[in-house]
Amino acid sequence: MNRASVWTSLAATSLAAASLAAASLAACATNEEGSGGAGGTSSSTAGSGGSGGAPGCPDVPCTGAGEACIAGVCTPDCRRADASPCPPSTVCDASDASPGACVDPAAPCVTTSVPEPCGTKVCGPGSACDGAGKCYPRVPCGGVSCDATGCFGTACACVRPSGCEPAPLGAPGEVGTLHDAAFLQGVVDLDFDPTCTAWGATLKSGPDYLRSIAPAGTVASITGVTNLNMGEVAVLQRMAIPALPAAPVHLDPLPDLDVALTYICCATCGCQLASTPQGVARLEPLTSLIPLVVPSQTFTTGSGPFGSVVFDTGPAGLAYGTDRVLYVGNVDVNGDYHRLELATATQTLVTTFGARIHASTAFDAVTMLVALEGGELRLLHLPSATSSPWATSSSPVTGLVRDFFDGSTYVARRDGAIWRYDASGLGAPFESAASPARIAIAQNGWLYALEIPAPFADVTPTVERWQLPTTR
Repeated sequence: MNRASVWTSLAATSLAAASLAAASLAACATNEEGSGGAGGTSSSTAGSGGSGGAPGCPDVPCTGAGEACIAGVCTPDCRRADASPCPPSTVCDASDASPGACVDPAAPCVTTSVPEPCGTKVCGPGSACDGAGKCYPRVPCGGVSCDATGCFGTACACVRPSGCEPAPLGAPGEVGTLHDAAFLQGVVDLDFDPTCTAWGATLKSGPDYLRSIAPAGTVASITGVTNLNMGEVAVLQRMAIPALPAAPVHLDPLPDLDVALTYICCATCGCQLASTPQGVARLEPLTSLIPLVVPSQTFTTGSGPFGSVVFDTGPAGLAYGTDRVLYVGNVDVNGDYHRLELATATQTLVTTFGARIHASTAFDAVTMLVALEGGELRLLHLPSATSSPWATSSSPVTGLVRDFFDGSTYVARRDGAIWRYDASGLGAPFESAASPARIAIAQNGWLYALEIPAPFADVTPTVERWQLPTTR
């Protein structure tokens, strides 16, 4: 399915402005004492006193509002575990607007949370405990900074950085746009890579294709297994990993491009042979091949979100997590949820839900959001492989994506409505698509909807888009 692609656009925020919001959530989630989150290591080790024998923090406790002892000096930074409390009616802000300050909770961009014990540390504002003794950044923060006693969120941007621009939206059939028939015909899912190239997978008669259209409007197409339908496409976003203080930010060692898709088929769709490959395939950019990496049992069917036996079959819920692992459901039986480690190609069953999976997306560094048959949306905590209810949609879910800039989650539904949910799972209507839609967020900060009309197979969809908030 579609990713929270804005994550990559946030990497464009300058390090000097302390807004590196694209720092890898996965890297931050595993920070050890002495390693830096976005913005590097921060030490709150108390000094031994001022020069000339003047008293330092150990001799004179820091009692000012939100003060902490940093290098022997009492400094306002309420984010730290050893800081004095903020005054009543104020909260500790971790945002880039006033990091470490005690502020009015109604002020713009405030990013705060109640400190949370986590192993030997305390996860301060803008961070949360993963349940295994490590702090990870709460969305919208992009990283964490840790010392011996605690961590807090960093790179909590207040202004959405400007990213690249995909190909123009265009009019139906217009060459060089997202409506170019050479790209769009038969496409049933859409995602964007870090360069704003759009990717689509087709569901049509005859051979199916993995297609792309670059921002300049150039279309490319790769043929899949003959006459084997595709269902979803997902792109791994290239993330920035925080470096040590004063060192440049470096990119992760994964390939510049990682694209995956699902092969699906129904029992009457022209691919009845038991030997027909189904499951998840990944693009090999150097060879332009799409080999199978997660084989599945044939014909895992059920009550799907589109109400189509052709479309609602095979694996579903394809998504890259922020841990740079590929996830997919309904591989061998309805409701199973698998992970594929990209570096080792190791496949593991994470859990099995009680109903067919319709969609999934990354929710934060340790959590996936999964939509099930019946409309239930559940948060899956990956370290413990346990899930909890988050929300329920009154119409089957066709698409999911989380905006890592402000933490909103957008849910596309069978009735064409697109809802916006806050982090707690409280939802309200956002926009309406012309047909049941798959959705994605591009690095330019717009939500794109691929509107697929019935009968869904072998049709030409339309694309609509809406600008998301630029400040918070």
